[in-house]
Amino acid sequence: MVRILVGLFLIAHGLVHALYFVPPEPDFPMTAGKSWLVTRVGLSLSVVKPVVVALVVVAMIGFILLALSHWGLLVPASWFKTLALISAVASLLLIALTWDKWFVFAVLINVGILYWALR
Repeated sequence: MVRILVGLFLIAHGLVHALYFVPPEPDFPMTAGKSWLVTRVGLSLSVVKPVVVALVVVAMIGFILLALSHWGLLVPASWFKTLALISAVASLLLIALTWDKWFVFAVLINVGILYWALR
């Protein structure tokens, strides 16, 4: 039962990244337009957005594949460590690019996944 719940949690964590594709409200934190690279450094959104989109896609797909690997379905269990590293690092880079105080929990989740994979 725990194995199923952990896999579902990994899928949910991956799918949360899809919120970057939702048209943002003014206070919505998950948007490339609020990246410090755009707001403070002055880079064009057209430069930052493709990086954000790529990281979102890698994180989403990676966490879903990670869950499947964890369950031993369709994805070899031997890929678990690599998928965990790629997915968590992509998510952490995304968080670093679009930081908001609400992302503290996501950082903790990703650090926990990295610890789990590297132990």
